[in-house]
Amino acid sequence: MNLSTKYVPNDSLLSEIFQELETPSRKRVSIFTCSASDHKKLEESLKMSVPIANLKSAIEDAADTAISWAYNAIARLRVSPRTAATINTFKNCFVKPPDWQPPWKTNAMKWIDFGDLIATRLEDAAKILNGGWIKYNCIENAAHCPECASLSTYWACSSFKGKYVICLGKDFWEAWKSRDFDSLAITLLHEALHIYFRKTVAHSGRSGNAYCYERFVLTVNNRTIPKIVTDSCP
Repeated sequence: MNLSTKYVPNDSLLSEIFQELETPSRKRVSIFTCSASDHKKLEESLKMSVPIANLKSAIEDAADTAISWAYNAIARLRVSPRTAATINTFKNCFVKPPDWQPPWKTNAMKWIDFGDLIATRLEDAAKILNGGWIKYNCIENAAHCPECASLSTYWACSSFKGKYVICLGKDFWEAWKSRDFDSLAITLLHEALHIYFRKTVAHSGRSGNAYCYERFVLTVNNRTIPKIVTDSCP
């Protein structure tokens, strides 16, 4: 199949995508829990009073940004020819070039090449962020995220068992307090990749490392890449 005939986005398509992203009535955070005890715990951690509505709004904003970044990265990969900058960035993140044909690819797999596979995974993660299906809890809570109970602290934590649940950590809210909104957005995209692909996109290798997806998305969107990302996807 010719990549150029299937994936060259036109102005109309891009307009529809961004109109959908910018529709103010669309709520991406439909389920947000923050019990009285969790709210108190969070406020004590931040050393400030903050209404629950403001916490939910912060997650909405972060999801908006993450989705926009993801679709921009997808558009860079689903255009023919891909630019030299996109190819170079992709190789820096995933080692192989985007037009690589993995030897384990079968005829049943509908993606065209390695770049299209990465784009498909980003798209699936963006869809669950956009769909309002994720259940967010405002702070570490073993009842909501039992698999994360062994971690003393985290930015965010989600299940590898197909549960659409994210518990946000103290580090996430410290970043919000310091107005580091980029870190909030990329954290949500990272967790959405874990949720949708489970251990297929964990923290090892390249195409199986959520940090490498972070690095690619941040780079093509001209955002600063945190040290944890470069350390985890060198």
